[in-house]
Amino acid sequence: MNRPFWLIASIAAAAIAVAVAFVVWIRWTRPPATMDLYARLPYADRMVVAIDFRALRTAHLLAELPGQTEESDYKSFVRETAFDYKKDLDHLIFAASGVETHAWLIGRFDWRRIQLYIQKQGGKCLRGVCSMDSQTPGRMISVTRYRSGTLAFTSAPGSDAMRKMMQKPSVLPPPPPPSKPLWIYLPHGQLTRANTFSGSMRFFAAALSDAERAFLSVGPKDGRFEAVLEAVCPNESVSRQATRELQAATVLVTRLLAREKQTPDPSNLSGVLARGTFVQDGNKLVGTWPIEKAFLDSLTLETAR
Repeated sequence: MNRPFWLIASIAAAAIAVAVAFVVWIRWTRPPATMDLYARLPYADRMVVAIDFRALRTAHLLAELPGQTEESDYKSFVRETAFDYKKDLDHLIFAASGVETHAWLIGRFDWRRIQLYIQKQGGKCLRGVCSMDSQTPGRMISVTRYRSGTLAFTSAPGSDAMRKMMQKPSVLPPPPPPSKPLWIYLPHGQLTRANTFSGSMRFFAAALSDAERAFLSVGPKDGRFEAVLEAVCPNESVSRQATRELQAATVLVTRLLAREKQTPDPSNLSGVLARGTFVQDGNKLVGTWPIEKAFLDSLTLETAR
């Protein structure tokens, strides 16, 4: 007499189990939101860089970005893990300080082959985390699979960096990033650090030394690229002064070119910097620089040499 009840209960339990398994599978295979990964990075006083490789590939722009000459170690890594960032990496976001690096990678990975590669290099895998000594003395590289197509990466002294990265995001959300396929977050400490910028860029970095933070983003604009600076200052007075100094730095670059009897060339950095325009709005300022394809081509050629 109770058989129908138990039959219905068994079917219901099985249906719930299947539904739970399906939800878990969906969550495991679906890439996490970029903002969730961004919030898990230790962004305080660190440079954060994000690159949307999939968007760049879709727009046929990935080939325009400068790349590094592929060394034998990287070629060996590609051969043994079947992973090549040019076609397998969809999104990269990392935070870097002078001591450690934390990164999230979204794409297509053969986790088993990555494990074997790390073990072959003298590393070990324990409870889903693979670690090996870094080429930088005193650092350890750790990698784990966060989801099916998402890897977490750390390079830091000791082995605690990965555990902290797996913790829940901070209650205090990080500053919202731009929507462009490539962006860099620069907190105040990075803006004032001497080795963050070099060459002509130091003139512009000096103007932002009192800013609280800044985003520098790059994306397509009317058939070319455009770099956009978005800086937040403590107050309107500081923002106004920073805008003036950025405009003065632009004039200085133009005058230095004129002294050398040159005109701004869009294929080199000084030519790009000389075309900057700046707008101040309250305690914020925005700078824009048009970037021609010739500039990216020159970077690619210079890197390949």
